[in-house]
Amino acid sequence: MDILLFAFTHDNLGDDLFIKIICERYPHVNFHLPLKIENTNSSFKKIKNLFCSDELFDMYNSIRKESIINNHLKIKTNFALLKYRKVIEKFDASVYIVGSAFIQSAPKKGFSNLILLEKMVKLSKKFFMLNTNFGPYFDDKYLIFSKTIIKKMTDICFRDEYSYNLFKDLNNVRYASDIVLSLKSEKQTNTNNVLVSVMDLSDSYINFIINIVKKLDESDYNCKLVSFCNSQNDDIAIEKIKKFVDVEAILYNGNIDEILDEFQNAKHIIATRFHSMIISFSYNKNVLPIIYSQKTKKVIEDSKFNGDYIELDKLDKYNIEMLINNLNDKASISDEYKNMSEKQFYKLDIFFKEEKYEI
Repeated sequence: MDILLFAFTHDNLGDDLFIKIICERYPHVNFHLPLKIENTNSSFKKIKNLFCSDELFDMYNSIRKESIINNHLKIKTNFALLKYRKVIEKFDASVYIVGSAFIQSAPKKGFSNLILLEKMVKLSKKFFMLNTNFGPYFDDKYLIFSKTIIKKMTDICFRDEYSYNLFKDLNNVRYASDIVLSLKSEKQTNTNNVLVSVMDLSDSYINFIINIVKKLDESDYNCKLVSFCNSQNDDIAIEKIKKFVDVEAILYNGNIDEILDEFQNAKHIIATRFHSMIISFSYNKNVLPIIYSQKTKKVIEDSKFNGDYIELDKLDKYNIEMLINNLNDKASISDEYKNMSEKQFYKLDIFFKEEKYEI
């Protein structure tokens, strides 16, 4: 069976984990990714049933560009669909596995991502969407347009209750926790490492992280900084921090297994990147989340996380020493919430079983 796999392919560890997890779950299914072969990172090269394609990349890029033009000119054309229809017809289904597929960039604007999604759904024999959330959005038109597209999907599974509740009246809409929660820890460790996931946010945030690192050092912890996505300037944030503190850094460049090992070896996690928090939950690590977007806050609420967390717009209100001391108090999420992640794959399991492929 051949599946067209859509995903965010800009060397973001969280999104690359999605691809790794789905390919490993269905080893007898061939997944085809619209990514130039020359841009295939080291983790993707290890996956035997993942195939990157220049032709599919050109196809996706053409449809994306047409969608931007359609949005700008407020007209709909389907030249790219007609051009690539035969390419798509050879696939048994399409799967779109992505965290934030429905983001409106500005009020009364930003519909190009929906136009692109509409074209992708229209092209596919069956269309499954996994692990996404909805928003932020600014107006009802964006919500209504999204609903018309979702209706045409075979299945969509949101990863937060807020998003699910917006569309729960549709019978092809489901809810389950993030698929990365399905990760299993392969080892237990007693190191004194603290892993700090960073992003290039405000100056006040960078200063806050610098102060955290200094306080961790004073407390005899071995602190390490980790980037998840250099194309979104995580590496730049690390360089800003390293100007003021001498600290080890681990940059993501496709080295998924290495970074997952660092998470398993860590005693505590300071988590800015959304999936640094999710990985910490998966491995039952003491974690201090830093909320930079609504998706983080909604998962904290859904999971019934009972530990401390930091809100980006209130950095001056936190006592860093107290936060670090509280890390030693084991925080947790609901077991029911964690185990629910398997349900993301419920409809795909059924689809592949019907085709008599082993799961």
